Amino acid sequence: MSGLRPLSLRVARRVLGATALDHLVRVEPVLALLEDLGGGTLLDAGSGSVGLSPWLGEPWSVTAVDTSFDDYGASRGFSGSARAVIADVRELPFEDRSFDAVVALDLLEHVPAEDRDGALAELCRVTRRRLVVGGPTGEEALAADRRLFDVLRRRP
Repeated sequence: MSGLRPLSLRVARRVLGATALDHLVRVEPVLALLEDLGGGTLLDAGSGSVGLSPWLGEPWSVTAVDTSFDDYGASRGFSGSARAVIADVRELPFEDRSFDAVVALDLLEHVPAEDRDGALAELCRVTRRRLVVGGPTGEEALAADRRLFDVLRRRP
């Protein structure tokens, strides 16, 4: 993940109380990719009960979409400030080019392999300016996990 700026202390303090560190490690690079857009409409595909909305305020208008918002982070459903829409990434209920930015973080590994091309096509269809797709794969993901383990082992 070369070239990424470190997460600011202000943002870290705002977020760490409600978020697992491994989630923060995945979200920070996405925020850096969105920063230069200057805001707009954002679709958080596969957001789960937390999603990106805790990190994005003005000037972003966030729509969170998932098949359910009852997951690891919520006892009462979606907890963010985004508009929550129950839908499947393989058939999104939005017009073409509806969102300035679309983010699908840790989503594709939950879509059956034979449906991933269709899911990516849907994400592209609703994107106007920038699509960010990320998941836990490759040497960089393994290195990030190892760094996090090393830090937590020293400071439980």
